[in-house]
Amino acid sequence: MGFIDVEDKLARRFLGEIYQLFYDAKEINSSNNVITIFLGIIDDEETNLKYKILLNLKKTGVIKSIKTTKEVESKVDFYNWSDDGSDLSVASSEYVATAVCEVDELKMEGVFKDYSFYPRYFLRKYKTREIVINNKYFVSKPDFLSPNDIFFSLLYEKPNIVIPFPYIRSEIEKAVGEVTPKKLSNFLQQLNFIGEIKKLFFSQSSTNAVCLTPVVMNKDFDDYNIDEDALLSQLQGLETI
Repeated sequence: MGFIDVEDKLARRFLGEIYQLFYDAKEINSSNNVITIFLGIIDDEETNLKYKILLNLKKTGVIKSIKTTKEVESKVDFYNWSDDGSDLSVASSEYVATAVCEVDELKMEGVFKDYSFYPRYFLRKYKTREIVINNKYFVSKPDFLSPNDIFFSLLYEKPNIVIPFPYIRSEIEKAVGEVTPKKLSNFLQQLNFIGEIKKLFFSQSSTNAVCLTPVVMNKDFDDYNIDEDALLSQLQGLETI
């Protein structure tokens, strides 16, 4: 496809983020075709790539308009941290870019009909807190503002980023006002991310850090080393909506 290198995994994941954001916005308001996309640190190589993809999407008519904003943000340094969280620090303030885009739904759907870009499995969190796979398979529904709800929301709002568990735990404890004794694996288990489902959406997961990949495209599926028969068996054992 002309506007994106099909072999560029970062670019495919960014398309996945656009897909997720668009349908989350539509679930809140079916007539809403406007999404807000966090691009990243200004002049960063990854940020520039994302903006280039948006411009190319605009050329093809998938995106009707783009409005970018620049703001100062203090960001947690996810790359320098210790297991106990003692070295978790806030980086100095930096300029970050956000894009507000109006999307042409029919043309966007045309992009995702391409086999490489087609979302084979995708995860959604509805406004009523249900966590669902492919708009069909019910995974779980955490209680409002519970530790499990905060845990998943933090990851869902920062897709495709490896986040240290000490940071997640500190955010949960600030929100609920008490220490959480749970391990990272406990959160995943209680949210019903187990077996092949866990491997699919949390392929990067350890005792001290985790990354949520909410959209897995056909092109990327084989990289996950998933037993698809076992995955489909798990999905068929879930409640459907």
